[in-house]
Amino acid sequence: MTSKKLAVAMLVATCIGTSSLSIQAAPAAKKPATDNEIAKLKVEFDTTGIAKTTKVEIEKADPYDPKDELMTFDAVPMHVRILFDGKKLQYGDNSFNEPHLLVYPLQKWAPMFPKAKQVEFNKRLDGLRKAIAAKSSKGLESIPILPESDGAEFLHAQENYLKFNNGLGSGVSFISVYGNGDPPVNESDFFYTFQGITSDNKYYVSFFWPIKATGLPKDLPLEKSKAYVQKLARAKFAPSLEMLDKVVGSIKLK
Repeated sequence: MTSKKLAVAMLVATCIGTSSLSIQAAPAAKKPATDNEIAKLKVEFDTTGIAKTTKVEIEKADPYDPKDELMTFDAVPMHVRILFDGKKLQYGDNSFNEPHLLVYPLQKWAPMFPKAKQVEFNKRLDGLRKAIAAKSSKGLESIPILPESDGAEFLHAQENYLKFNNGLGSGVSFISVYGNGDPPVNESDFFYTFQGITSDNKYYVSFFWPIKATGLPKDLPLEKSKAYVQKLARAKFAPSLEMLDKVVGSIKLK
């Protein structure tokens, strides 16, 4: 499908706008989204400047595996995955440095885990909701990202709190670097992400795009890298953060 305003209508999930979320947990939707609703979900968004074509995939549920030692939350419900310009994901949904958009039925997610992990999962969501409500991640060691990665957050910067789904959803965009150990950072190690929740608490939207921090000195230590990218003008990233935020703001779920 091509055109400036891409209407992704093949078996897709939908999420729209943004409304500010209170610090309290968002109210539960009247009923969880069913697999049939996910398969019919329609996602519309404007990809001007970042992509010409999209591909919609409906991903099957991946059950919890208690033997998985790499990730705490390794289960996901049936969901929508959207890819861009014919590119495939090398490592699946949690390949943060590859372009893709995900829409999950939120209320079907936590019940996939044992009770103790459900508490931990919901705590992570509450941390994100509080950050969105306060428009600040102060007090959070890292900004929650779903699906989970087997790496750790090295840094995050350039937070921007956005609305989507015609104002019926809220979230935060930021740039980050994930990995293991304590390596230096280079200009192509960064990715842009948006993490958002619809105001009815029905859908979780997760968007990833690799970016370049123009002019970042080679092999810069983490703290100096964070200071550099935090001060770097949003238009100096490639693609620009404003352009990616516009894509997020145009997301509509129907």
